[in-house]
Amino acid sequence: MDNTYQIITDATADLDPQTAAAPELKVIPMPVTMEGRTFHHYCDFREVSAKDFYDQLRGGAMPQTAQINILTYLRAFIPALKAGKDVVYLCFSSGLSGTIQSAHMVMAVLREKFPQRKIVCIDTLAASIGQGFFVRQALQRQRLGDSFQQLCDWAEERKLQVAHWFTVEDLNHLHRGGRLSRTAAVAGTMLQIKPILTLDREGHLQVAGKVRGTVKAYQSMISRMKDTCTDFSCAYIGHCDAPESAEKLAQMARDAGIQTTLIAPIGPVIGSHVGAGMTALVYWNSGR
Repeated sequence: MDNTYQIITDATADLDPQTAAAPELKVIPMPVTMEGRTFHHYCDFREVSAKDFYDQLRGGAMPQTAQINILTYLRAFIPALKAGKDVVYLCFSSGLSGTIQSAHMVMAVLREKFPQRKIVCIDTLAASIGQGFFVRQALQRQRLGDSFQQLCDWAEERKLQVAHWFTVEDLNHLHRGGRLSRTAAVAGTMLQIKPILTLDREGHLQVAGKVRGTVKAYQSMISRMKDTCTDFSCAYIGHCDAPESAEKLAQMARDAGIQTTLIAPIGPVIGSHVGAGMTALVYWNSGR
């Protein structure tokens, strides 16, 4: 393992707790405000449990997310730099958040303060478990001995090969986020329309298709995976407080040839925008 550099990411990665706790990885928490209270999301849900958050969401709470501030970035980056390590930050998609701009500002200052260190920010163009899947793969490459430059080159080369497929239970959250009109959200809910969502090459959320019913949504996601997957060794399954649905999707992925599935809970940063019940499928493909 190359210990000369530190991999850092943020809590939107929705990593499984075991990976998030890896001593060689730093995960920056992200703020969420709900019912007048601000808390920070960590991948182990130490401040607010997934069940408590989604129960409040189902009850009508309207949380607000915020970007990582400059002070938080400084606290995340400086210890590694002081320890003599280079830093590579695998950041939440610029197509979904402006937080990467704050990261670039902080890094510009730190490059002057630590001129001997390499400090790189990589826009993963990914979100949630897609970002987590990518970070986990990067961590494995570091453990196998990739140098700092090798890892950065690999990340830039492979980041658009992470395929994301999502479907949601509650269309009202997509309406709140400007993805659907109010009429479409109401009509779609009544007719059990399930959008198939993905991320494009700029890291923006896009509606790739619409089907009727959750079963057909899962079948559509699996069909797309069978057609485009380039590595059937592993896939990530994510869920917003829907473990039974996640296990069903995972079993369908295994039945379609995936050797190993890893199920991870999706936290409040992403969950605030997609609602309880959302499920997601992530794997390697040839490109978006």
